[in-house]
Amino acid sequence: MDPRADAIWEYQFRQTAIDHIEITVVPAPGVTFGTAEQENLARGLRDFLGEPIEFSIRLVDIIPRDPSGKRPLLKTLVGSERPQ
Repeated sequence: MDPRADAIWEYQFRQTAIDHIEITVVPAPGVTFGTAEQENLARGLRDFLGEPIEFSIRLVDIIPRDPSGKRPLLKTLVGSERPQ
């Protein structure tokens, strides 16, 4: 089993530019999702998706649901105003 999967409770990909993806991560309970885990996640995604995609990782306590009650795994914000 991939050790990164055990470290992540929830996640969401947000494409903020044509060549940039922000990964929002809720760490699993009791897990410290430090620099090494973030670098491993980014490396795995870079290997899977290839270059020249850039990644940033944002750790949060919760990923809000949409008004529908769903939490999409991917949100594309390219061409729209990026929320703060």
